[in-house]
Amino acid sequence: MASTDAGVVAMANLFAGTGSVNPFNATFARIGVGDGTTAYASTQTDLVGTNKFRKIVDSAPVVTANSVDYTSTFASTEANFAWGEMGLFNAASGAYMATRRTVTTFATKTTADTWVITLTVVFTPN
Repeated sequence: MASTDAGVVAMANLFAGTGSVNPFNATFARIGVGDGTTAYASTQTDLVGTNKFRKIVDSAPVVTANSVDYTSTFASTEANFAWGEMGLFNAASGAYMATRRTVTTFATKTTADTWVITLTVVFTPN
């Protein structure tokens, strides 16, 4: 996933250890889903849909070489709408959307469903 403009700022602060940005760890990281269908732009700072929901990750992110896996479980009572977008955040609201807002048609989640989503961030050299 590519990063947003704000995500790059967050990574620079985290890399420098400034302490001004919450880490994307088990305490703060959330996978956000929404029903937006607007095309991605690097200037976006949040999901754009009418319905959106951020879910804290289930446990510490898993680092494997140059990638990090984040997993969130959306219970039957959570995010029951047509999913069309997702992103990685470091707070329940506001703060930073680190990853590119992925826009695709997932499906419609209902109260009959519990969905587990794993989002993988891959760091690649230029």
